[in-house]
Amino acid sequence: MGDAQDTNTPDRSSRWTLTWGGAAVALATVFPLLSSAGFVFPSIDVSWMYSAQPVLGGISAVLLIAGFIVLAVGLGGETGIAGSSVVGKSALILFGVTHVASTGYLPVSAPGIGAGREVLAVWATLIWGLVLLSLVALAVAAVVVFRAGVVRGLARWSLAALGVTTVLALLASQVPSLDFITIWIDALILSQVLQLATGVLFIVEGQRASRGNGLRVASA
Repeated sequence: MGDAQDTNTPDRSSRWTLTWGGAAVALATVFPLLSSAGFVFPSIDVSWMYSAQPVLGGISAVLLIAGFIVLAVGLGGETGIAGSSVVGKSALILFGVTHVASTGYLPVSAPGIGAGREVLAVWATLIWGLVLLSLVALAVAAVVVFRAGVVRGLARWSLAALGVTTVLALLASQVPSLDFITIWIDALILSQVLQLATGVLFIVEGQRASRGNGLRVASA
């Protein structure tokens, strides 16, 4: 009885992975979230961000990719949130990389109108390819993480919720109507809030795992 696994607490071997991976994802989301919120709440002065965008965007990009790498492979021999699934680990890392590349974390100048039809077509194809690849990677990661059961509670559903809101924001951005601009911005902010919440939930799960491990050691 004393050796039975507690199904109500996270895997104790993943506490640092969840804590540091979650912290990186949460911190990486602060800059893009504040940037988006500036469109909805004019009282928030985000003008200072534009001059610092290359630095802040670059730091956020590095943090996000690093966070998903940590969550995928684990720290110091700990279990990643995808368990032993190589597909799940790869999907988590791929999402981090493609999400950064397709959502403006790094300042990349798009070709101008005079660049030529062929150049514009290649650019549009590249961006859409990255967006779709990011969504597929997120969907695969969400399913694998849910089935692995390394994280529990709300954290187990967080990637799925992030995927749903990301799709909604993408669909709203493609509707040729001024009425949908507000919907698109709201959906974009919601997806960023959920990304921030995902990181925070992973931190909470990591701390729960740490406390659970301490209780086990004390009762051994």
